[in-house]
Amino acid sequence: MAIPNIATAAPGTSFSSSSHVVPAVGLVKATVLSASSNPGKAKASKSLPAKFMHPDALRTAKLNAAAASKPPPSQPATSTAPTAAALFNGLNQPGLSAADGGSGATPPDSTGAIGPTRYVEMVNQMVGIYDRTNLSLLSRTDLASFVGAPAGVTTSDPQIQWDPQANRFLYAEIGFATGNNYIVFGWTKTADPSDLANGWCHYGIFTGHNIEDYPKLGHDAHFLIVGSNVYDDGAGFPFITANIWAIPKPAANDSTCGSAVSATYFADATHLLKNTDGTLAFTPVPANASDNVTNDYIFGAHDSTLTAQSKVMVWHMTAQPGPVLVADGDVSVGTFAIPASAPQPGTSYQVDTLDGRLTQVVAHFDPKVGAEAFWTQHTIAGSGGRSMVRWYEFTPSLTAKIAQTGQVSSPTDFIWNAAISPSIVGSDAAIFYNRGSASQLAVIGAQSRTSSTPSGAMDPGEVLLGTSSAADQENAFQGNCTPNPCRWGDYSGASPDPSNAGVVWGSNQLMGPVFFGYAQWTTRNFAITTGASAGPDFSLSTTPTSQTVIVGNTTTYTVNINRTGGFTGTVALSSSGAPAGASATFNPSSVTGSSSTLTVTTSSSTATGSSVITITGTSGSLTRTTTATLVVQPVPPPDYSLSASPSSQTVTQGFGASYTVSVTRISGFAGSVTLGASGLPGGAGATFSPNPTNSSSTMSVTTSATTPAATYTLTITGVSGSLSHATSVSLVVQPPPDFSLSASPSSRTVTQGIGASYTVSVTPSGGFAGSVTLSAGGLLGGVGATFSPNPTTASSTMSVTTSATTPVGTYTITITGISGSLSHTTSVTLVVQQAPDFSLSASPPSQTVTQGNGAGYNLSVTPIAGFAGSVTLSAGGVPSGASATFSPNPTSGSSAMFVSTSATTPTGTYTLSITGTSGTLTHTINVTLVVQPAPTPDYSLSASPSSQSVTQGQGVAYTVNVAPTAGFAGSVTLSASGLPSGAAATFSPNPATATSTMSITTSASTPFGTYVVTINGVSGSLSHAATVTLVVVGSCNTPTLTTSAPSPYPSGSGPIQLTASGQCGGGTEFWFLYKDPSTGWHTIGSGYSTSNTAIWNADYRAGGYTF
Repeated sequence: MAIPNIATAAPGTSFSSSSHVVPAVGLVKATVLSASSNPGKAKASKSLPAKFMHPDALRTAKLNAAAASKPPPSQPATSTAPTAAALFNGLNQPGLSAADGGSGATPPDSTGAIGPTRYVEMVNQMVGIYDRTNLSLLSRTDLASFVGAPAGVTTSDPQIQWDPQANRFLYAEIGFATGNNYIVFGWTKTADPSDLANGWCHYGIFTGHNIEDYPKLGHDAHFLIVGSNVYDDGAGFPFITANIWAIPKPAANDSTCGSAVSATYFADATHLLKNTDGTLAFTPVPANASDNVTNDYIFGAHDSTLTAQSKVMVWHMTAQPGPVLVADGDVSVGTFAIPASAPQPGTSYQVDTLDGRLTQVVAHFDPKVGAEAFWTQHTIAGSGGRSMVRWYEFTPSLTAKIAQTGQVSSPTDFIWNAAISPSIVGSDAAIFYNRGSASQLAVIGAQSRTSSTPSGAMDPGEVLLGTSSAADQENAFQGNCTPNPCRWGDYSGASPDPSNAGVVWGSNQLMGPVFFGYAQWTTRNFAITTGASAGPDFSLSTTPTSQTVIVGNTTTYTVNINRTGGFTGTVALSSSGAPAGASATFNPSSVTGSSSTLTVTTSSSTATGSSVITITGTSGSLTRTTTATLVVQPVPPPDYSLSASPSSQTVTQGFGASYTVSVTRISGFAGSVTLGASGLPGGAGATFSPNPTNSSSTMSVTTSATTPAATYTLTITGVSGSLSHATSVSLVVQPPPDFSLSASPSSRTVTQGIGASYTVSVTPSGGFAGSVTLSAGGLLGGVGATFSPNPTTASSTMSVTTSATTPVGTYTITITGISGSLSHTTSVTLVVQQAPDFSLSASPPSQTVTQGNGAGYNLSVTPIAGFAGSVTLSAGGVPSGASATFSPNPTSGSSAMFVSTSATTPTGTYTLSITGTSGTLTHTINVTLVVQPAPTPDYSLSASPSSQSVTQGQGVAYTVNVAPTAGFAGSVTLSASGLPSGAAATFSPNPATATSTMSITTSASTPFGTYVVTINGVSGSLSHAATVTLVVVGSCNTPTLTTSAPSPYPSGSGPIQLTASGQCGGGTEFWFLYKDPSTGWHTIGSGYSTSNTAIWNADYRAGGYTF
C-alpha cells in the first residue's frame, strides 16, 4: 500500500503579534523521593482516564468525523515502493508489555530515549533499561517503586529524554490520587541509567486536587521544562488551564540528589495560559533539545474540538537568571480538524486517534536552513474521513517560522499515534506511526527523509516494524470500546541517536488478544537509519550562558566552536543585541581552533537590565548562531567585600597558622575595616595585623596542646560603620605526629610448604615523617616472616614461609611497627591447609573368574586439598597368564581396571596391588582376584510339563530338554522307567542333542492311579535323570440296577436284594443309595464297596422310593 507524503499549505512567515513576557505565578519547593527496590513485574493498576478540554464536544466531533468516512478503494495490501528508510544494525525488538505490568494499565503510552550506552523505555507502569547494541533488556521495575511515589499514589504519563548538554537522562510523569496529586520528575546521577534503585534522583511537587495531566517534557541549557493540562479532580475533572513549569537542571557532575530543587509555574485557576488570539492554550509541548539549545521553545496546537483550527501557539523560555516565559505568538498552519476513530478487522470496536493535539517536539540545528529547527506532528482528519499525521519543521528564530510541513496519509488506511525526530545531522528526519483499517490490524510503520528529499515529503516506501496479533477490544477499563473508542497509546517516542549520524530511535505499541476484558498490548523498540550522513559542519555554544556585570565594568564569555564531520574551516564571529553603550569584541574574531573569548564592556550610560546577545559564526556558506545573556546591574553604593586565603590551613595541636584577609573596595569605598574572628576551638586564639585595615591583614591563629583535633569553620567578620561582611576559612587541627599500621589482605590461605605475602601500610598522621621498623610475632611450627623494605616510611611486603611439616591450622600473626618511642600493631590471619593430595579406592573389593575369563574393577581418584593433577595407574601381583589394563590412564577422576586370565592361569586367590602416581605422590590399594578351574563338559535333563493325565487306553506326550554346560556337545540316549503295566514310552529323536518328545501309551487294562516316571539320559560315562508324573484315569460303563422282586413291596415284607451291572477298567467300586420321599437320599450299607449287590429291608412305611 503506497503511503504518499503531500505538502500542505504555505508555512507561516511570522508570529501573529509581538512577543510579551508571561508573568510567573508561583515558585514551589520539590520534595525528594526515594526509589524502592521491586525488580520484576509491576503491580497491576489502571491508567488515568483520558482528559480533554471539551469532552462532550469531542465525542460529537468524533461521530461527525466517522460519518464523513468513506469506504476506501481497493488497494494492494502492502507497499511495493522501494524503501529509503532501513533498520539500523537490525535493531527491532519487543519491548515492555501488558503481561509485564499485570495486565492492568491501558494504554501503555510507550516512549523511549537513546543515550550513549543504553536505551530507556517507559510505559504507564514500567521502566526498562536496554543495551543499545542489541536492545536486550538489562533491568526493569514498576514506575511507582522507581520514583518512590507516596503510598496510594499511582504514576502515569511518563516522559523520558537524553540531555546531551547535561550528559544525563531526564524524566517527568504525574502521580494521581484524589486530592493527592503530584508532578514527578528527576534525572540520572550519571550518563548510565542502569541502576534503577540507586542511580537516579527523584522529586515530587504536590498539586492537591489539580491533576497536571498529559505532562510533556523538554529541556534547554538551563531548565527542565514541563507542559501540562490542569484538571480539578474534586469537581468532576473540568479543564482549568494549560500550564508550563520550569525547573533548574542540576549542576554539572552533581550526583548527590542533595541540592534543593524548586519549580516555577506560569498558570493556575486565576492566571490562565492563553493563545495570542485570547483562546485557552492546550497541551503545550516543550522541545527535546538534542543539541546545545540555550532557550527552549514550546508549541501548542489550538484545540480543534469545537471547530477546525489553523494555528499553533509558540512560547520560549529564557534565563535571567531565573526562568522567564516569553509568548512569541500564534503561527498559521494548514487547517486541521478532529480525526475519526480508526476501525478494526472483525469487530465494531474502534481505536482512539486522539484530538489533534501535538504529542512531542524534537529540536536540532538544521544546517540546510541555518537555524535551530523544531520537528513535531499531530493526528488530524484526512481525506475520505480517514485520520492522517501532519508533521512540521518549525524555525521560530527565522522570519519564515515554518521551514516545511508535510503529511503521512493513505488511500486505504488510518494513520495515527506518530512521533518524529531529526537525527544529529539536523536536516533529515524519521517518522514512526500506527496504521490500520477495517481490513488491516494495526501495524507500526516508519518513513524517513534527508536534506535532498523534496520539501514537505518523506522518501518513498515504508519500513514495517511490527503487526498486531488481534484487535483492541478491551472493555474492562473506563467503558473502553463501549461506547467510547478503545484507548490506544496517547503518544509514542522518537529521539536522535547522540552518537550515530542519520539514526533515529523509537518506541510504539501493538495489540494482542484481550485477557478477561483487558487489552494485551505490547511495545516494540527500534532504530531507523535515514541514510543521511553528517558533512563538515560546526555549532556554537557559550560558557557561561549568562553573566552579570555592574554598569561601567567588563565581563567575558568563552565561545566554543564545536566542529563535526571533519570541518576545518575558519569561523568569523560577530555579535548583535548588546545594549546601548556596551561593546562586544572577540579574541580572536576569526577562529581556526575551538574557542574565542567574547569581551563585553559596558559604560556608565549602559541601561540596566537583561539582554540577549546573539553570536553568529560564518564559514563559507555555513552560518551558525548561539546566544548569551548579559545582565547589567546598577552601580551599588560604596561597600567592600571580604575574602581570605588560603581557604584552609592544617596545623598540629600546639602550633599555629596564618591567613591573609583581603578587603576589596566597591564603588569608591574608602573606609577602614575592623576584623574579628569567631568559631575558634577551645585553646585557640586569633589576632589580626594590622587591625583595622583598608586593604589586607594577616590573621594569626594559635592552638594549644589541648585543642581538640577536628576541622573547624572560622568566620572572619569585618565591620566599618554600619557595614558588616564576613567570610570563612577552614582550620584543620591534627594530633601530634604519629602513625598507624594496617595490613592487607586480612587473611591468606596456603598449603604446607608454600608461602604468602601481605602488604603492610604505614599511615602517617599529624605530620609524621619517620621510618618504622617492622617485626612479626605468633609464628609457630616452621612459619617464618621477613619484611621488605624494613624499616619503611610507607609500605612494606611481609613474606611468610611455611614448611612441609607446618601443622595444619589457623594462625594469628601480630605485626609490630616501632619508630622511636611510638609502637603500634596490627594482625593478619594465616590459614595453613594440607598440601594437595589424592586417595584411591576400588569396587568391588573382590572378583571371582574361571580360567580363560576376565573381571573388572571400578577405580576412583578422590582429590584432597585442591589436588588437580592426573594419576597414572599400574597393577602388581597379577598371576601368570593374566594381565591388567586401565581405561582411561592417566585419570583425574575414575578409571576401569580389567583383568583377563588364560586357560593356563593357575587357580587360586591373588592379591592385586593398584598403584596411582602423580608427580611425587604415590598411593596403593589392594583388591582380590579368585581364579577357579574351568568346568568339564556336562549336561542336565528336564521335562515339561511336570505332570499329565491320561485315560486308560489313551496316550500323552512330554518334552525332554537336554541343557549342555561347559561346552558339552555329545548326544544323549533316553529311556524311561516307572511305567504302570500296559503302558510304554518312546522318544523322538533318540538319541537327542537338545530336545526330544517322550510319547507314553496306555491300554484299557492299565491300572488307574498316579505314577512317577523316571527319564534317564546316558552319554558316554555321563548319566542324568529327570522325573514326570503320569496320572491314569479309569474308563467305566454306565451301570444298571435290578431287584430280587418286582415293585410294589408290602411294608415289612423283608429284605430286597439290589444287583448292579457294569465295570470300570482296572477295578470297580459300587455305591448303593435310596431316596425316601420325606427325608431324601440315604446310603445302603457303608458306602463304596467292590460288591455289586446290596440288601434293602422293605419294612418301611408306605410310599414311593427311588434306588
